Amino acid sequence: MAIKLTDKTNIIPPDANYEYGNIRNTAGATPGTPVNVQTYADFHQFFERLMDVAGVTHNGLPDNTTNGYQLFEALEKLAGAGAWVTGPTLVLTPNTGTVTPGTTMYNRYKIAGKTFTWEVNAAVQVASGSPTIITIPFPAAITVPGTSSSFYKTRIGWYNGNFMAVEIRTDRIAIFKQDFSAFANSMYQYNFSVSFEID
Repeated sequence: MAIKLTDKTNIIPPDANYEYGNIRNTAGATPGTPVNVQTYADFHQFFERLMDVAGVTHNGLPDNTTNGYQLFEALEKLAGAGAWVTGPTLVLTPNTGTVTPGTTMYNRYKIAGKTFTWEVNAAVQVASGSPTIITIPFPAAITVPGTSSSFYKTRIGWYNGNFMAVEIRTDRIAIFKQDFSAFANSMYQYNFSVSFEID
């Protein structure tokens, strides 16, 4: 349980300016708020927990412009306010045949705490083999908890009159037609947006 400010030693009681109270300087015979475990331990515990839950590794340097603002980075990640990151070149892995990435309209991802969100809209050339499943590795070192696949929080696409399922797997996304029929040898457009918890 965190220690309430008004329960700490030698503080200024709440007033119109400081509704939770405030710390106090030593002034003559009036003692100030002490520097001790009671007054500072919760702050350190808060920031350590913030860094841990956000998955940010301490760089061992003071936070500043040169070294980076890691505490703020951790806060942004947990709040989901961090900037989108451009995904790397898509590497497709068909179970059969040859598939190559074509034009990518957008490919971006964001990690907010332990939530991973990835958005992709791209064209793919199916050159041969008519694969029934196309898989795309995650653009970052992502580990999905558990071993089973999941459709949850995914989108269904559309291709040549067929619905396409977008499935989360342990280390990649799988795209296939709803009826599991083969993709024709041609260029096609696909898009998906996935969001799930990561380890």
